[in-house]
Amino acid sequence: MPEAWVCTALLHPFSPPLSTDPQPNNPFFQLCVATVTYAQGQFLSAQIAGCLYGTWWYMITPEGTRLSTDQGRTWSTVDMGWSLPSNWFGGQFPNATCPGSQPLNWMPGPVVDWWKVPVPIANSPPAATWMWFDSASQAPVRMMFGYGPPSPTMGDPTQLAVFQMYSFTYFPVFEVLDSAARPTAWKTPTFPGFALGNPNGYKNFVWNSNFGMTVMMTPVNENFNPLPTWVLYV
Repeated sequence: MPEAWVCTALLHPFSPPLSTDPQPNNPFFQLCVATVTYAQGQFLSAQIAGCLYGTWWYMITPEGTRLSTDQGRTWSTVDMGWSLPSNWFGGQFPNATCPGSQPLNWMPGPVVDWWKVPVPIANSPPAATWMWFDSASQAPVRMMFGYGPPSPTMGDPTQLAVFQMYSFTYFPVFEVLDSAARPTAWKTPTFPGFALGNPNGYKNFVWNSNFGMTVMMTPVNENFNPLPTWVLYV
């Protein structure tokens, strides 16, 4: 992990909200876009905008986590179960392994390094957190958390703060900095090519009644590595 960086991330939730609480007061049940700024040993700032509603600004320091839901006008101290990251792999860094390098989806494209981190589960095989880094620049490309946090609103201090709350994270923008100053003003996160909703009016995809496809199966069990798979369906 570089000592200082800023990124724009697309955050994909583990699940939609419950029907009994369709708009929970947290960003973890909807697709979100975030600007994340990091300075090693000092802070991690996550400005998160929900694609359906709300903004949340988390500021993590060695002293704890603070939250603003009004874009920085007021702040409160919260316990999210997070710790200020010191590396990309959380507290399980000694056990992180790289099975190899290849394009992300077994298709032509930039080569990435595939890293997996075991997440211990009581009385079960360890789950896998997968992280993909560009082989040339070492910038993160995607993350997949195969096992969620202890609860939708409480994280695990040994796992990567903020990102562990989402099943998938994509990094369309990542920039290494010489140094990072703590953000003092809210800036709505966005990145080129991304638009909320369905402005082009695309119709829902309909699966063919007969098809075959090749896929890369990425296991959520840490004991196994990805396998190219041929799927036939009638």
